[in-house]
Amino acid sequence: MKRELKQKPASDFKIEIISSRSSARFDYIVFPLDLRGLAKCLINLGYQLLQQLPPEPPLGPLSMGLAASGPIARKEHYLVDVNTERQFIGISGGDSSSNCERLREILDMLVSEDLVSYKRIHFHELQARYRILTRKASIAMRESCKNAALLKLAAKSYGKDMSLFTARLISADSKIDSPDYFEIYVEPSIARPESEMGLSIVFRNHDAKEFQHFVGTCDNRLESLVRGLLAK
Repeated sequence: MKRELKQKPASDFKIEIISSRSSARFDYIVFPLDLRGLAKCLINLGYQLLQQLPPEPPLGPLSMGLAASGPIARKEHYLVDVNTERQFIGISGGDSSSNCERLREILDMLVSEDLVSYKRIHFHELQARYRILTRKASIAMRESCKNAALLKLAAKSYGKDMSLFTARLISADSKIDSPDYFEIYVEPSIARPESEMGLSIVFRNHDAKEFQHFVGTCDNRLESLVRGLLAK
């Protein structure tokens, strides 16, 4: 998917969305989601299954469910995926705000059908990748952290001046294996380091309102970051 974010006319850069996915992970010990129930909810919301579910087996307990991993349904350019082992439901194909809205619609439907509970959502997660088109991608990276202590230490140790090419930032209170986590990864394109920069974010939060607020302000935050970086 290629979509340019709305920006001020005077911007000397462009931001394009490469991909975005919103998801929810549950904390059930045994995943309670019945795929047949999920399929029914998705169909009621206007999605089409990518393939028909297998028929009910002639033997076995009623509690015996179907396992699945990967894409299962599509609506326009939106794609729903599920992983019963990892307890994820996700949706991709639109921008971050529209993915988040459609994920909420699916969760609302699942809750109304008593298939899941809001209280058992362990966290929501946004994963998004962007392409920044600019004339000074690598220069901006070099200038942004030229006085960083790590670069000075490396220069002293190896006898060569060092500069930053790639940066992976995480919030100071983040733990990678946590329901509350935020990271930003920035790197100029290897093929076109002077004209393109890649940026990706991962944001997890256990609170649905905080997650929705972040997603709703994500584009403005991103533009502010890129503008400040390229001003160096």
